[in-house]
Amino acid sequence: MRVYLCGAIDQAADQGKGWRRELTAQLVGHEVLDPTSKPNQCLAGIAKQARDEGAWEQAGRYMREVRQSDLEMLVACDWVLAYIDPDQRPCGSYFELMYARLLSKPVFIVSPNPPLWLLAESTVHRSFEGWLNLWT
Repeated sequence: MRVYLCGAIDQAADQGKGWRRELTAQLVGHEVLDPTSKPNQCLAGIAKQARDEGAWEQAGRYMREVRQSDLEMLVACDWVLAYIDPDQRPCGSYFELMYARLLSKPVFIVSPNPPLWLLAESTVHRSFEGWLNLWT
């Protein structure tokens, strides 16, 4: 089964790579679709620099390409695992979660402090430990 790892990248301290790498090692038997390791991820860094320099249109062009590849992975997956820390401003993640639901993908969320809206939307766990028992 293919799992898409959804969560903040732009505002995460390590661009969201740490938890994804840790879980990938534990998801034996699953094909992991990780948006932090896709070929065009370097465009996000270029977009961030363009944004910081005030070139918002240019940043938007780069990010549309990044977003498109993320959404293609989402379409290709069988289910979604999201780590949502509201302090990391996971803007794209919220959109991806809603899109996954519209595609009828099973969505599982891990969040230390979930926004109330997410509690109505999906199964939410406080930590990865309890969640891993369901899928490994």
